[in-house]
Amino acid sequence: SPSEALEARVAWGALPAKKYAVLLASDFGSRSPAMHNAAFNACGLPHAYSVLELPEALADPTSPAADAFRAFVRAPNFGGLSVTIPHKEVLRPYLDELTPAAAAIGAVNTVTPTPAVVAPDGVATLAKSPPVLTGDNTDWIGIVRCVEAALRRGGRSLEAKHLKAVVVGSGGTARAACYALTAGWAERHGEG
Repeated sequence: SPSEALEARVAWGALPAKKYAVLLASDFGSRSPAMHNAAFNACGLPHAYSVLELPEALADPTSPAADAFRAFVRAPNFGGLSVTIPHKEVLRPYLDELTPAAAAIGAVNTVTPTPAVVAPDGVATLAKSPPVLTGDNTDWIGIVRCVEAALRRGGRSLEAKHLKAVVVGSGGTARAACYALTAGWAERHGEG
């Protein structure tokens, strides 16, 4: 059965346990660990999701908080990170690359490690190269989906030429909303 195959992969070490976390300035009782750990458990996965609490913003790359962050995301068993305020806008120096959405929005809410295909010296040594840390922003996807659902409920067209919107704010979420309503909308609806 699929569950027995998964158990065998875990037992043989073919599916190593990964560490995931939500990066918070203070743990206000986040439900993320309970939700993710329940999902890992239900799927028979050996992973763990916790809170990475760094009260000090990561703007100073020489701070103890920055050292703790680098140690967590560069560990061999790092699986991924959810990012909250105030850390969303200061992660760029700690990452290897940004997705186009994160670069345009100027904020990161998700960090994922991807196996490096080519080492910095140009030699393809996949197993020996550290993973590439990629920052993404997925807030805009949720915003687009909410707008789409509201338009459909109202029987409105999803064509951009028929839409008008006002975004109030100037922070990362407002920038994600602007991206959602421009480049993100065009990406999802094939409009240019």
